[in-house]
Amino acid sequence: RLVHLAARFDDELEWLRQGVKSASQWIADRLQIRSATAREWIRVGHALRHLPLIDAALAAGEISYAKARILTRWADVDSEAQLLGLARERTADRLSVAIARALADGGETDDERDARLHEARSVTTWTDGDGMTVVRVVVPPSVGKPIVAAIDELVRRIAALPPEGPVDAPTVPDGAPAGAVCEQKVVDEVTESGQNAPAGATGRQSVSAPPPKVSRQMSAPTDSLVDTLHKIGLRWHPSGHDEWTFPSLAQQRADALVVLLLGAGVQVSTEVVFHVRGDGATFDDGTPTTDSAIFRQLDQAFVRLLIHDADRRPVNASSARRLPT
Repeated sequence: RLVHLAARFDDELEWLRQGVKSASQWIADRLQIRSATAREWIRVGHALRHLPLIDAALAAGEISYAKARILTRWADVDSEAQLLGLARERTADRLSVAIARALADGGETDDERDARLHEARSVTTWTDGDGMTVVRVVVPPSVGKPIVAAIDELVRRIAALPPEGPVDAPTVPDGAPAGAVCEQKVVDEVTESGQNAPAGATGRQSVSAPPPKVSRQMSAPTDSLVDTLHKIGLRWHPSGHDEWTFPSLAQQRADALVVLLLGAGVQVSTEVVFHVRGDGATFDDGTPTTDSAIFRQLDQAFVRLLIHDADRRPVNASSARRLPT
């Protein structure tokens, strides 16, 4: 009911007659909440007017407000019933990926999907109430997944550093180009015949299986990067103070992102896993992508091919790494 009241208040323009710049600002001031929260109430309330199935499910308590927020961003009259079914089967955390997969099967070509995702890219920043700078980055998954992989790799490296003493420099893989930055090892899944499975292929489809653990290798870092990692690592180790706590994963990732963006000579090798099947290509977490988005990354990557049959049994999981041909 709250979101419907917010949307109706937005329509009635009483906030404008009182000299307030927006309905969300009026609501935020009166209820002492963030303007972004009020804007979201108004958006959801407006959207639910055109989505009766989702509106009824929310009113009956069949779905949570968190799920309704996600659904109202993507559902329309044609897809409402399908997406509501996904919401009933999945948690709110997994709903966005499921919706992305469902919409990817909606008849778009690879070029159309790539163009739509590229057009939606954005970076927005704002200052939080405690003075912290908040950065929101929206990029296609073919760009975002390697960035996340690089952040997590730096987290792993920093956590592995001893509090004191020298650090062995990582080795450079045989045949790796000098100075390669953010090298990606792309792992493709293929059908039991050994051929890449194009979208829409017929016959038995291979089923993704978790790849074996791969030892990650990196280009040798500069001394300044080693010093930077050591300084961050020292902050992660116990300081002897009673109030010291180990940083959360979110805090570790924040430190790694700063190193990745601002550190001099950052050279990180990451692994990004793609599953290429006859029914479409996805990242390892199920996020859909396109064949063309994968192809664009091959000239910057070493490729390790994992072959599985239709029963998820490895046929030939060679550890050899090679440049694409």
